Amino acid sequence: MKHTSYLLLLLCTSAVASCTDDDGSGTGTGFPNGASAWTGTAELSGQTLELDVALTHRSGALEGRVSFDLLGQALAYDVVGVVDDESQQVALVPAGWVGESPGLTMFGVTATYDPAAGTLRGRLREGTLWNDNVLAGGAISLSTSARPSTAPDPSSATRVVDGTLTFSGTLRCQSAVRPVTLALTREPDGLLGGTMTFGEDDDTTVGTFDVVGVESATSGRLAVLPVLWDDYLAAGPPWYYSFFVDGTLDGTDYTATVYQPDGTACLEDLFQVTAE
Repeated sequence: MKHTSYLLLLLCTSAVASCTDDDGSGTGTGFPNGASAWTGTAELSGQTLELDVALTHRSGALEGRVSFDLLGQALAYDVVGVVDDESQQVALVPAGWVGESPGLTMFGVTATYDPAAGTLRGRLREGTLWNDNVLAGGAISLSTSARPSTAPDPSSATRVVDGTLTFSGTLRCQSAVRPVTLALTREPDGLLGGTMTFGEDDDTTVGTFDVVGVESATSGRLAVLPVLWDDYLAAGPPWYYSFFVDGTLDGTDYTATVYQPDGTACLEDLFQVTAE
């Protein structure tokens, strides 16, 4: 997880995908089922960027791809994510570059789905370094012609994070197993807010960064996205990125994959924490 440089991605995306919906009525309030194509704009480092995003939705879980052209080079990265059918909150986590990494950072998204308007409105989310603890991403607005689906009955869903919950356990990326604590609180709008604290393999604390998250009671998935560092105790350089996490809740156990903002591969399913 150690890096010596931070390359800012000034991205403009253009992905094209077919738009289908498993629910033909178009009168529901749920996120579109199956494949959907989204277009719109995002603010990044003071620039307005034209976006096209392709997503596939199944039972509260999302996957897709962001494709774009940067200085004449065609680039793409995959995303995974979560839909909360009750609050209409959506989270997208960058899951890795398609093909060779260009050495740039990828962005995630948190947004609110409006089924009546067919829009996603929110903001870009990014990992940062303690010595460059500044957010470049701003507002994002996407729209689709895909029809909303029939949302699951929220009364049949059981949420794990209801109020405030603290998870503790271990994570591993490219190096040793490290201690980690994840504290989450459900906000009135349905987003989760909180902090992530992790340490070295000798239990020395590296630092704490703020996070936002979305939990899907339908799929049992939880996505956690970084905001900014609160505190950083490790000597550096090299520095650590804040990072993204996406995985599955099984009762109070959360098993997930760590995703680095620059696409550095981490070992799968080695973010393992349990609610205290």
